[in-house]
Amino acid sequence: MKSQLISKYFFIFLISLIVLSCKNDVDKPKDEKTSLDEPKVEISDGMLYNKVKSLDGTLKNFKRFLGTNPGLNIYAHINHKENADKVGMELGENQVFFFDNPRFSSPLIRENPLVALEFPNRVAFCKKENESFVFSRSGEWIKQRYGLKFSPALQSYNNLAKTFIKQASMAEFAKEDSIKITKHKGIESVKSTKDFKKTVAGIEKVLDENQKIFKVVSLNFKEKAEEINIALEPLHLFIFGNPEVGTQFMQKNPNFSIDLPLRILVRETPDGEVLVYYNDMNFLAEIHNVEFDNDLPTKVNMIVQKIISDGTSTE
Repeated sequence: MKSQLISKYFFIFLISLIVLSCKNDVDKPKDEKTSLDEPKVEISDGMLYNKVKSLDGTLKNFKRFLGTNPGLNIYAHINHKENADKVGMELGENQVFFFDNPRFSSPLIRENPLVALEFPNRVAFCKKENESFVFSRSGEWIKQRYGLKFSPALQSYNNLAKTFIKQASMAEFAKEDSIKITKHKGIESVKSTKDFKKTVAGIEKVLDENQKIFKVVSLNFKEKAEEINIALEPLHLFIFGNPEVGTQFMQKNPNFSIDLPLRILVRETPDGEVLVYYNDMNFLAEIHNVEFDNDLPTKVNMIVQKIISDGTSTE
């Protein structure tokens, strides 16, 4: 009975998104329509995106659409340009919204818990060499990187991502950049010597005590899934960063904001093993086609490894 109710409400929510998407041609101001010409700059692999004429108008459209969807949890809104200004660094317009609806994310995470590294959903807005874009990760990225089979849940995720891009850009479509990667590429793991709760508490303590780090999100996926009667393994995600470091990646390629701030995922497997996962920044630098003379990606990896080590080691 519970599964029937979940399916019923999920279907109603999805239909409402489709209806809203179909309404985007009504009373569209001409200056807020997306620019249909191809971008002159390179778009990072695995993206859904549209080129737009006005970031201000696009942001207004997106915020208005978010307001029509009470089922979405909005976790954060980061203005990377403002953060860069505060530390005396230059960066073009670049903003990211973090939001989620467990009815879309939980079925994918249940299939492969590491998919939690991709949530909450992100939609980013940036300028790149005088061109403006709205973009997010594609369903194909999720499918390939986490070895998922095509399913209604994956299709629903991709439709949702496309709907947000279309609503923001007031377009009838969302472009998709190709991707070809192997399963779990660029995902590193460390075994914790503590149990799940102590590992989560230990990492959170390290993040909270480091004055150079800003913790953006601390999310218990299992609790959120239980609210809609979906069972998940114990999973806890931390999103955190430092503007002085993150800005350097976005200066090389503004699309990098889709993968920033940094993430650490704590997981308890069915056999009781506690593992901690993070993204290899060298892999992400490759995806975004950027190189660093100062070996910055490796240095950031070492910072993340130190956080995990300090948070998981026994005293």
